[in-house]
Amino acid sequence: MGAKQFFLREMVVDAARDTAAEFGFEQVTVRKVAERLEASTAPIFKQFPTMAELQLAVAASVLEELKTWTARAWPHPFVLGESGGEFLNLGIGIAMYACERPRLFRILLAPDSSNGGMASAMRAFCLETMQKDRLSRQLPPPVRKVVYDRMATFVFGLAARIVMDDEQKPFEAAVAKDLYDVGTALIHYELAKLGGRAQLRGGN
Repeated sequence: MGAKQFFLREMVVDAARDTAAEFGFEQVTVRKVAERLEASTAPIFKQFPTMAELQLAVAASVLEELKTWTARAWPHPFVLGESGGEFLNLGIGIAMYACERPRLFRILLAPDSSNGGMASAMRAFCLETMQKDRLSRQLPPPVRKVVYDRMATFVFGLAARIVMDDEQKPFEAAVAKDLYDVGTALIHYELAKLGGRAQLRGGN
């Protein structure tokens, strides 16, 4: 009689996430995960008694993987060779992830009811990360929140367009340029409005 198979929870989640990346989230089954691990289904069910639990764990792991992509110092060749910058890195990281891992990114775009609230969690993470941007911190908190909300909507829309494209294309520098232009334009627009108001107050 052979030894019983045992897999750590993380190993099962990694195998399920790899299966989702290859075939799509809706195609993940316990049998396919077991095949990837070269195991029976028994050790999978030991860690995850239901498929729903496994799916939620996969969705959470995808969000954590996305966070690592946004933490990288992506090169910004159009900004005088700069690298770094939380605001721009966030957008580039999300767009890059959408390009390279489209089937996984679709999981985060699904309604909260189907992925354990990961869509809202992703937005909350983005809004928190944007607060580290130095230029935007010149804005008053209420205005800053509006800018962050608009930028998050733009980034998610851009990423959604990427993953919904039937013909997947490699990430282009033009996408990063768009992110930079839109982000700085929003901030400078609000700063200019504040400056105009200050001039009006000074003239009264």
